[in-house]
Amino acid sequence: MSSSFLHAIRTRQFPAKTLVREPAASALRIAAPLSLGIMAGFFFAFSNPVMMAFPQLDAEIFVAAFNSINFSVRNGVFYAAFFSPLAILFAAALADRHNRLIWLSALVIYAVVVIQTRMVNVPINEFFKTVSTEIPSNWQELRDHWALSNLIRTVLTSIAFFLALLAATRQAGKKTDD
Repeated sequence: MSSSFLHAIRTRQFPAKTLVREPAASALRIAAPLSLGIMAGFFFAFSNPVMMAFPQLDAEIFVAAFNSINFSVRNGVFYAAFFSPLAILFAAALADRHNRLIWLSALVIYAVVVIQTRMVNVPINEFFKTVSTEIPSNWQELRDHWALSNLIRTVLTSIAFFLALLAATRQAGKKTDD
């Protein structure tokens, strides 16, 4: 057997890989920006009307409203929406090698949002959950710190959303050699 024949066998791409990869990549090009858009919208909606209304409230009303909102947010739909961008972006980075760096950049930025939420917003949520009758004197500082952190989450998630849109549309319609 000639070596060129063996080389052709070893380097030949089989269509099964392409048949699976392209539909997956296409679905991920839709799902990744959508998942980030949902979260960017959620954070924005919280930053804009909700956190802007809170400074007008007295301490007791603020704590009750804040706790009520946080209680209602903690549900399976929110958790799925909050964590799914991590998995979807990772899968998009694996499936779309041409835009892998952009997908990974969006993934890292959104991972920072998840970590920030755990390190800043969740502890403040937990603190206000324990407040019953005696409101702490620094409640306004905590409220403002939470609001600033949420604004940062909004900006970061919006940047990740933009990157996902960029990656999703960069080679749309072009035939790839995956």
